[in-house]
Amino acid sequence: MKNREILYFGCESFLKKVKIILLFLFFFSFSLFSFAQLTQKHNNILQIFLEAEELFEKKQYANSRIRFREFINQSKELNDLYLVKAYYFEGLSALELYHNDAINLLEDFNSNYPENIYKFDVYFKLGRFYYHKKEYATCIKWLSKLNKFQLKENQKEEFIFKLAYSYFQENKIKEAKSLFYEIKDGASSYAMPSLYYYSHIAYDEKNYQSALDGFEKLVNDVSFAQIAKNYIIQIYYRLGKYQDVINYGPKYLDSVTGSTLLEMNHLIGDAYFILGKYDEAIPYLENYNFNIKTKRQDDYELAYSYMKSNFFEKAILLFDKITRTKDSLAQIVYYHIGECYMKQNVFENARSAFEQASVLSYNAKIQEDALYQYAVLSYKIGLNPYDEAIEALELYLEKYPNSDRKNEVYDYLINVYTSTSNYDLALKSLEKIKDKNFRLKVAYQIIAFNQGITYFQKAQYELAIKSFEKVHTFSINEQVSDEADYWTAESYHQQKKYDKAISSFKKYIQSPGTSTLQRRKDAIYSLAYCYLSKGNFVDAIENFRFYLQQDELTDITQKADVLVRLGDCYYASKQNELAIKYYQECLDLDFKNQDQALFYLAKTYGYKSEMDLKIKNLLDLINNFQKSRFMILAIYEVGLSYRFKNEEDKAKKYFEQLIKDYPQSPLVKEAEIEIADVYFKTKNYELSEKTYKKILNENSNNKSICNKAVKGIVEIYKQQHTPEKVEDLIKLYSCANLSVDEQEEIYYNSAIEPYLDSSYAESIPELEKYIKKFVNGKYTIEIKSYLANSYFHTKQEEKAIQLYEDILSNSLNDFSELSAVRCSKYYYSKNNYQEAVKKYILVEKISSKPDVLYHAKLGAMRCYTLMEKWQEALDYSKKILFYTQLPTSIRVEAEFAKGKSAFQLGVFENAQPSLEWVKSNTTMAFASESSYLLASIYFQIKDFSKCDTEIKSLMKLKPSYDFWIAKGLMLQAKCYVQKKDYFQAEYTVKSVVDHYPNKDDGILSEANHLWDEIMQIKNKGKTVNEVSSPVIEIKENEKK
Repeated sequence: MKNREILYFGCESFLKKVKIILLFLFFFSFSLFSFAQLTQKHNNILQIFLEAEELFEKKQYANSRIRFREFINQSKELNDLYLVKAYYFEGLSALELYHNDAINLLEDFNSNYPENIYKFDVYFKLGRFYYHKKEYATCIKWLSKLNKFQLKENQKEEFIFKLAYSYFQENKIKEAKSLFYEIKDGASSYAMPSLYYYSHIAYDEKNYQSALDGFEKLVNDVSFAQIAKNYIIQIYYRLGKYQDVINYGPKYLDSVTGSTLLEMNHLIGDAYFILGKYDEAIPYLENYNFNIKTKRQDDYELAYSYMKSNFFEKAILLFDKITRTKDSLAQIVYYHIGECYMKQNVFENARSAFEQASVLSYNAKIQEDALYQYAVLSYKIGLNPYDEAIEALELYLEKYPNSDRKNEVYDYLINVYTSTSNYDLALKSLEKIKDKNFRLKVAYQIIAFNQGITYFQKAQYELAIKSFEKVHTFSINEQVSDEADYWTAESYHQQKKYDKAISSFKKYIQSPGTSTLQRRKDAIYSLAYCYLSKGNFVDAIENFRFYLQQDELTDITQKADVLVRLGDCYYASKQNELAIKYYQECLDLDFKNQDQALFYLAKTYGYKSEMDLKIKNLLDLINNFQKSRFMILAIYEVGLSYRFKNEEDKAKKYFEQLIKDYPQSPLVKEAEIEIADVYFKTKNYELSEKTYKKILNENSNNKSICNKAVKGIVEIYKQQHTPEKVEDLIKLYSCANLSVDEQEEIYYNSAIEPYLDSSYAESIPELEKYIKKFVNGKYTIEIKSYLANSYFHTKQEEKAIQLYEDILSNSLNDFSELSAVRCSKYYYSKNNYQEAVKKYILVEKISSKPDVLYHAKLGAMRCYTLMEKWQEALDYSKKILFYTQLPTSIRVEAEFAKGKSAFQLGVFENAQPSLEWVKSNTTMAFASESSYLLASIYFQIKDFSKCDTEIKSLMKLKPSYDFWIAKGLMLQAKCYVQKKDYFQAEYTVKSVVDHYPNKDDGILSEANHLWDEIMQIKNKGKTVNEVSSPVIEIKENEKK
């Protein structure tokens, strides 16, 4: 060993030494021989010790321990100095090897040799051992047995630090601080760590000056520089020296990394924030916020800085994250979001934010102002899909009855009453107010009137009449009262309650305060129509003429219609000259829809036997109105007119044109008979007979056609002097039997007599008797038609439909058209659109009547639309829109079918014009759905700005329809998601979930699903890079 040591068992007096020497000399001579023998053995054992000692110095602790144990086992003298050292080094070897028995070995050593010189070294090494194992309490147990004077000089500071650090870890701060203080200013490797922990303790104890002194010394130490700078900034921050934070902090940012860099950015940014220097705060707060999982207060500071620096969009996005916990901070943040949107003039979103702030009650002042802002914005922007403005304003007055804003809110409330489309709610709200002032009475009258108009537009005429009656509750405005009377009359008119309508129209017309000249004209026009509908042509004529006497008739369409109706009245009254006069006046207007006037003008000339004028007007119609609904009848009438003039060839030409151009028309058979008769009149008997027989072969069961053809053939045979052919005719065609089947005639006449008297219930059994006896009789189809009609008029619809279907299963006949019409209407009423559309198409093929054709096309369009067969619906909508004088309600329906069909087919450029037209020309549900579809088009083509504008337009439509408002709001929420405006998206869907009244139509399910999607996007965690904390390295130079 480098330093061999000898045990010293105490200091003795000189006398004692003398005694020992004498005793030694006495025995020396005696034991000399024995000693010589023992020396060799002792040297061998000592060699083992020396080898073990050498192995220990070479840190070969495992072999060293083995050799020390061999030495111990062979040594017999317990107090031998080598044996004592062997026990000591065996324990140290075990300790270095972390053997389980190391502690026991060293404890036993100190116990067995309490006065050994290694005792303090054992305590120290055991303390160090437990220090490295981080078992600080046990470390304290061993190190506390020492004081620094019992250790070597080079162990003193290590001892103090490790004991101090163990106290620190065991939260015995007072003891730790005292020990750190001893060595913090030294020169060893433990001085800087001690200074750090001493300064840290001072920082925790809020002894900031002492802490600052220490950390300022640590700035120049590589191991502690980063964290020391952080502490220095924190101390300045804690002391409220924010300017010092700003002055000091940025200088050191380049020299720090990891979490220290982030924390310094945080403190610097926060200092700028506290000093109100928001622009300067932003880059530091961003560096912190973007790289760490922040707290809500951290997000608030950055968001508020954004807001104050006019970065409103950034502010809103960050504020929105804070609102997920509903507390006082969330209430403040909602209010700030509202302020941000107000600064951007995005008032709809501001309204949403203020509403959210108003429902939280942590800050009463904010709550009141937010509720006020929300209510006023709801009114000002005119978007109240669920009438939140009324609720908010009423709630404000209820919660803050003594507010300085009371009168202002009261004014808003009156205004919103008169502008809302939820008239039921408005009236209920007004009726709660017992003492209504003048303005409230005016509001009540206007709202009741608007409610009536809404019901009228929805064809809920009884409800409309009741609302118009409420208008007279407060007759403040006489003009509004008069308007209510007018619309009451129109409601009766639409219900075909003509007597009540006539009475109401007369009352309105006679009122001295009749609202407007145009409304007076409309009333006179409708009054005349009521008389016309009742068949009272005299009073109808009087009022139609009265209408024409009014000043400034600017509506040419209506004037032309009145002239035609006057012509119709005179036509029906057989006053041909006057009929011609008014038909001609209609034509003189040069109005584009003249075909009806031309047709009836021609018919009137015919009644006067002025055939040239009749033909002239009919040809005018044929040549200039080729798509007219009167075309087929006009061609046929031209043929008849030429026959009346005995111009048979010209007549034949037009009959042939009808057959060629309209082969499915029922008039084809009549035209063929006329052609056969033309041949007869021109003595072309062969062609005449051939034509008649062709008609007979094709219409043997059509009594009317058959009789005409038989009569024509008989006349031919008479002219040819071949009466024997008549008998052959009778044999060939049953309808030619002019003298037999008398029994069938009796049944037939018995059956039709009550039917022709419209005694349908009495006719049914007689008609059934005929069908039972003559299953395939001459009149079977005809009788089945009469029986079906009788069932129909006695409300036995199913029986009627069975017979109509039976009639339709036969070849086309005179009764096919009515059968198909009745079946189509029946199936449509039963929502069996598949069968209904088949019959509508059949009617379209076989009918020549303009009105019937029109309604067949209209029915087909409706069926295909309801069946969602979009291409067919589109085709038929175009057929309906071809008509030029469509009632507005029908054009709305057709344009809507066209627009929606084109939308569903993805042909947006064709859909938009029709949907725009519908939105502009009706207030029915079609308008709301059209607006929604337009918004959907813009959404699909990713024009979110136009989509948002269209949805706002939808919100303003009156009357409002909850379903389409909800659909629009959800589409708007999807737009907000695309714009990453998740706050407004969330609020918009929430308004649907909170307010939508119908729980069963799928809207709430759709809204909740959309809500979940938005929340999933919003709650996606922030991605940050992991940063490491600075590692404090304590360089140790431990001596064994």
